[in-house]
Amino acid sequence: MQHRHINIFLSSTFRDMHSERDYIKKYVIPQLRNELQPYGITIDITDLRWGIDTTEDDEDLRESKVLHVCMDAIRKNRPYFIGLLGNRYGWVPSEQRTQRLIDTMGTSEREYFKMLEDRSVTEMEMLFGALADSELLKHSYFFLRDEKVYDQIPEPFRNDYIETEEARIEKLKSLKHKVMSYLEKHSADYNVFTYETKWDETKECLVSFQDFGAQLKKVLLDDILNGLDRVSDVTPEEYEDKILESVVYQRTSSFCGREEILNRLKKHFSSFTTGDNINGYFLTGFSGCGKTSIFCKLYEDLKAGGEYIVLAHAAGQTTASRSPEMMLKRWNSQLRKSLCISNKSSEDEQEEFNSLIVKAFHKGIKPIILIDSYDSFEWGYYSSEREDALRNLSFIPKYIPFVCTTLPGFSESAVTSNSSYSTIELEHFTRDEATQLIHKTLSQSLKELPGSALDVILSKQTPEGEFAFTSPLWLRIALSILDELGNKDFVEINKEAISRDDMKISSYIQRLADNFNPTPEGIFSQYLELSGSYFNKRIVMDAMLGAVISSSGISTYEISKLCGNEWDELEFESFAHWARPFFVQNEFTGRWNLNHDILKKVLSGRDENVISQMRGKYISILKDNLNSPDTCNELLCQLINHKDVATLMEVQDQITKIFNYPVYNAVYRLHGSMITTKAVEDFIATVAREHSDNEELLYITYCLAENCSPSSGTVEECLLLYKTLLENLPESFVYSSDRSKFITLTDIYKSLVYHARDISAYEEWNKIMDEFLVIYNRNKEINRSLFENYFAATNLAYIFTCWADIYPLLRWRMPNSTHQELAEKSTEQIVWIINEIAWLNSIKKLDDDIIDGLEPVKNFYTEEQIKRIEAAMQGISPSFKINTEQPKREDDSGWIAHCLNEYEKRKEEEKRIFEEKLQSKNAKESARRLEEYINENIKNRSDDNLDEYVKLYMRHAELLISEGNKDLGLEAMRICAGFVVNHAMHFQEMYDKEHRNDIITNNINSRMLSPVVEIVNWFAKNGEVDLAVRTMENLWHKGLVKFAFTPSGDGARKVMTMLINVYRNLGKMQRAEDFMEGCYEFFFLNPMPPEDVHINPANDAQLYCNLILANGQTQKCQEIVDRINDWPNFRYYDGELFGDYVAVRCFEDDWSIVAKIGTHKDSYKWGYADENGNEVIAPTFDEATYFSDDRAMVGMGNPDKTTHYAVYGMKYGYIDRSGAVVIPIEYEYASAFYNGEALVCKAGEFYYIDINGNKTRKYNPLNL
Repeated sequence: MQHRHINIFLSSTFRDMHSERDYIKKYVIPQLRNELQPYGITIDITDLRWGIDTTEDDEDLRESKVLHVCMDAIRKNRPYFIGLLGNRYGWVPSEQRTQRLIDTMGTSEREYFKMLEDRSVTEMEMLFGALADSELLKHSYFFLRDEKVYDQIPEPFRNDYIETEEARIEKLKSLKHKVMSYLEKHSADYNVFTYETKWDETKECLVSFQDFGAQLKKVLLDDILNGLDRVSDVTPEEYEDKILESVVYQRTSSFCGREEILNRLKKHFSSFTTGDNINGYFLTGFSGCGKTSIFCKLYEDLKAGGEYIVLAHAAGQTTASRSPEMMLKRWNSQLRKSLCISNKSSEDEQEEFNSLIVKAFHKGIKPIILIDSYDSFEWGYYSSEREDALRNLSFIPKYIPFVCTTLPGFSESAVTSNSSYSTIELEHFTRDEATQLIHKTLSQSLKELPGSALDVILSKQTPEGEFAFTSPLWLRIALSILDELGNKDFVEINKEAISRDDMKISSYIQRLADNFNPTPEGIFSQYLELSGSYFNKRIVMDAMLGAVISSSGISTYEISKLCGNEWDELEFESFAHWARPFFVQNEFTGRWNLNHDILKKVLSGRDENVISQMRGKYISILKDNLNSPDTCNELLCQLINHKDVATLMEVQDQITKIFNYPVYNAVYRLHGSMITTKAVEDFIATVAREHSDNEELLYITYCLAENCSPSSGTVEECLLLYKTLLENLPESFVYSSDRSKFITLTDIYKSLVYHARDISAYEEWNKIMDEFLVIYNRNKEINRSLFENYFAATNLAYIFTCWADIYPLLRWRMPNSTHQELAEKSTEQIVWIINEIAWLNSIKKLDDDIIDGLEPVKNFYTEEQIKRIEAAMQGISPSFKINTEQPKREDDSGWIAHCLNEYEKRKEEEKRIFEEKLQSKNAKESARRLEEYINENIKNRSDDNLDEYVKLYMRHAELLISEGNKDLGLEAMRICAGFVVNHAMHFQEMYDKEHRNDIITNNINSRMLSPVVEIVNWFAKNGEVDLAVRTMENLWHKGLVKFAFTPSGDGARKVMTMLINVYRNLGKMQRAEDFMEGCYEFFFLNPMPPEDVHINPANDAQLYCNLILANGQTQKCQEIVDRINDWPNFRYYDGELFGDYVAVRCFEDDWSIVAKIGTHKDSYKWGYADENGNEVIAPTFDEATYFSDDRAMVGMGNPDKTTHYAVYGMKYGYIDRSGAVVIPIEYEYASAFYNGEALVCKAGEFYYIDINGNKTRKYNPLNL
């Protein structure tokens, strides 16, 4: 949408029309701006009550200047014109000065002024701006004041409103007649209106302009919008786009200076190549130093050049703009439009951005990125990897240049973590730049600051000695104050004991400037005071303070309730527009917020009692109007942030009803965006300390600790909320005889130890158990009846069984030499735990799964240790007599800490050695050392550190490239890519052989794909998309058997989706379709999906169908749907056991698959039983699936230690319904049969066979 700006010239006499002019500026223009903003239209009024500086001129020159300024303003403002006429005629310049003006005009303009003899400037304006041209008349509006009001005006003021000279009265009558007759003659619309008003004795001025304002707004709005389409609803992204364009227009219209930094940043974009060391600059500077204005000017200039797609985002201009997701949504929409793509390719905005940016780059389009106010982003809750990519802007490819503005202190983490980023510190505004800004800003409204006032402004200094003008924010506020002089100001101006009006104004402005506070905070306080004098002070302060105390902004309705009886909607709208540079509204939530931290700081520093009372009132308003999710969210923020426990309990049922989930889940959804971890921590501490007797509230608090505790970060961060809860519980709660309190306490500890285990915080885990055992043993001494409860006993048992895992888990971090000592300590601990659980089981029968969880890890303990554990386990049976003398357990937290410390040292030493091995400048040698080193150091599937080593390797390659060895660096990465692909595909085999585990399943370890994805992204970010594609295709090809067995697995889907997106982005739609068709066979012919999953390819067809539809092949999509409908809907469920079978898989309308124990207790042998339970095929196969085309796939070669399907090393073939093997068991993979064909793999080759085992056709959709 093209931006359009309109200026309207306002003509009237001055002294008697101050009130009308103020009303138009304060009320009418703000309403028009709000109405016109969705159309991309901005509007201003030209009010010349004070204008150019004429204080140094003599009277003759002064009047000439004024006449010329008036006529120039009318020319610039055409065609829109407003004329106000009361009972004064106005200033009449001399005939000689009028003639001088006419002499400077062109021939056509001189025609307007014929027959002008001794006429006022007001009449000249009306003639020149409207009456003399029938086209101008169509957009000209005249308002005549009803004369009845003059009877109300007291004598001392009458001369200001009523002419007394007969000649001037006649000229005024003539002017009014001329206006009406011209409009009757030349205009289809009779745009003359009479309005009524009243005299206010208290204010000593005219008031009651509501009808006048409404009429003026209507005619102007109808005129401006005539012929334009009414704005339809816009999306949130489109609204943000419009806000950005509006901000850019406002900031660039008065932009000046900053040439050096602008040229430097433009050069960064114009000269950038993919091999450059720096692709991103962070422009830093103090609040209010002009970063946003530079961002806007840069955006305007780069966009106007047409060379780039400028992806720009201004965070903090609206509430929604603070979300990184909104930024990505806007950019994705812009990229799709530029690439002529109609549909989204992914619901994941970051994933879609990555694919679109690659496509744009390879189509020769030049995307560049501009981000304003990085410090204003609200990061919300993301996974650690996702958050890092957003926070550090590493989701931006290295071949895309960007500039990002931010406050100091916010970008250090991003810059230090990425060698391709750098920082530029923005210098202060210079005196010359400040002077230019003042002149340019005021000249837009045809004003000029008197020299004396300019000197005052430029001499202002802060207490620290800094000139005030170095802050553009300070200047903007100062100029805003000066530009808005109104009736009250002009009353004071007229009191000046100076004869010339221009010198009165100059003197007043100088005094006003002299009183300006030299700091941004101070002058904003003055701005607030001034706002309170122009508008209802209660409305001003309640709106501003409401915006400060709210978390997501405050609604107009809520402000009206805060104001009570003093609320006036029109007054608020006018104030909101007056404060529009700082007080902004989100169009979609309707909530108002302050967009500058300095302003929030000023308001937050006001009287604490006032703010506290305001907050209490605000909470009451929210509580009484709890009818929407937005209001619920805001109320929850207030209650958590300010620990209002009583209100939370009062409204929790209402909130639950609105959200359809518990209040603690609602808080969790706001955590990280609108509610900080510190606020949750303080709330938890308050409840635990002061309200632990409230069982329901304590449960909510426990759930908050559980939900809001992160799973990544430091150990302290991950366990903080749990510890806060426990540390603040009073001793009377911890050692209470109340059974429900004891159950709650064990609930908390159970969640805490599980969380500590999940984040591998072994040292802290042991410390937690030490603390817990003190509580456990003391409660055991005080009141054993507490334990005679199923829930308490079960919680305790789970805590102990979880703790039993600590040493078996810790061993993976320790050298083999320490395992014997670990096993002995673990044995002692498990024996102690078993005895405790035996005691708990004796007083309250525990579930079998708790007992089963104590079974020791067999390849960790010695035979002797296993016997000791088994002996202890026998004590849980009824025949065992519990020994009351429990083995004393020593505190070994210090020893565990030592082990972990040794582990970290070893890990760092391995990294150091690895980095030394990468010093070679030979790419092949460097990659060989990487492969050797990793192979030598594979330890287990949770701790091989390959991700870290690959990242170190990537830095090595980047160093080679930065030193000018690009080919060498790329060669190194190509070799590395081949290695990590092999590692991802064969990791299980390597791992299991290393650890002598015979069970290897044919699936993709999704974690091992992470290093591959790192390298693929590295290739893409460095512009090597072909290498990225080849790496993914190589991964797919080498893992084809694994993908075939588990097509719905996370690993398979991840690779599949990435390849599809890459093909689509490169425009290789046919290749994408061929690839997806091959993938779909795996879904369609899957012989045995995971348990409880319906065997229905329709579940996985959406991606394939969407791809085909995007390619315009509607008929083919219908064929897929027909195939799905035709396909037998096989699904199985676990049936009831019968006979000596240990497992039964029931299929609809077909035989069941039944199993007996194999040669090992953990393995099955499978056969078949008919609908009546009669065995029809004996259980002799290691794996068996359903019949289709009277053939069932069976497998042999299971190492007899698992019931897993698709075990590595097994072979597959087919039987018929007699149980005879009709197709040999010799394939690495075999699918189900469909329409007489099955897909098999032998010796790495995939092909189709018929029901007799004959090869029918090849399978290789990628031709790899």
